[in-house]
Amino acid sequence: MLVTTHVMRIALLHEHPAWSIDLIQRAHERGIDVTPFDIGEFDFSIAGLGDGFDLWVNRVNAMPSAGRPSSIVAAAGHIVSALELRGHRVVNGSTTHRIGGSKIAQAAMFTQLGLGSPATIGIYQPADALAAAGALGFPVLTKPNVGGSGSGIVRHDSSVELAQAIQAGTVDLGIDGTGVVQRIIESADGLIHRVEMLGSSFFYGTQQRLQANAFNYCAVDGCAIDGADADGSTAIELFTPPDEVVLAAARVMEAANTDVGGVEYIIDTTTGEPAYYDFNPYSNFVSTTPGDRAPLQAPLRPERAQPRVQQHSPHQAHRSSYQRADHVRPLHMPTTSARAPSLHVITTAVRVLGLRLACSY
Repeated sequence: MLVTTHVMRIALLHEHPAWSIDLIQRAHERGIDVTPFDIGEFDFSIAGLGDGFDLWVNRVNAMPSAGRPSSIVAAAGHIVSALELRGHRVVNGSTTHRIGGSKIAQAAMFTQLGLGSPATIGIYQPADALAAAGALGFPVLTKPNVGGSGSGIVRHDSSVELAQAIQAGTVDLGIDGTGVVQRIIESADGLIHRVEMLGSSFFYGTQQRLQANAFNYCAVDGCAIDGADADGSTAIELFTPPDEVVLAAARVMEAANTDVGGVEYIIDTTTGEPAYYDFNPYSNFVSTTPGDRAPLQAPLRPERAQPRVQQHSPHQAHRSSYQRADHVRPLHMPTTSARAPSLHVITTAVRVLGLRLACSY
């Protein structure tokens, strides 16, 4: 049988143009055939949607960038679902997109997995926040269900304070008009911990100091971050999380059907255990510390590339361990027909794209 090869064609669906410039440039430098599609300019025609590409990568954030309509978020969900229904493989597909854009769904997922997380009640109008907070106990946070970079998050220390905020119309439920009330968990070490994953494999971890009355801890290059230290830095540092945290993150990735993403947690001062509060499938990879832009040296360790997750992941056999590649060649896949690429090739593409997001060092 004659076997031919062709270079895999990858389509990148994105929304924050500044967040994808480096990724697209590096893909092209390495001969990877990536075609970017800005969701704000995408022609959503059902006929032939997705044809001509072997793989689609969804990198549309749940929060539209400044000046763009909130409908972009819903449009991305519709497009990704339509691509999947037409038989196209989408990295971070519709399930990932839906959970990534819902704090209510994320809280439910953490609870279902038996992971520590803040007690949470979903609300559908600001007036409901008072009863929810009464059930949880103060202090609480009110958050939009769809949010990002700390948008709309407010701390309330008493029922009087929250009632005044409701009366003043300052309880922000965001672009879909729903939100959550969460009991505040105090941090034992004063740090936010992030664990970035490529499927079930650990990629790298970062930690960042908590700041008083600040909620924007966006780690992406180009973000304006609340509460910088006196020296102008935001103290984003790399760290290697414990095995049990990597295992928990791998279980989250599997539950959300996520190829590239991460989780955030703090150490609960009451229990001494991680309390998971955010799932981020939007490749929140950072190449430099925002304060001084010094290159990060990722703590990639071959022995940690595959955490002990075999018992939790039926797809583990298809996921090779992560290794940092010094040289990346164009992705070729053998074909004997026009069938979709194998999961092995797709996984390779995911890992190559994920690596390029972070490697500016």
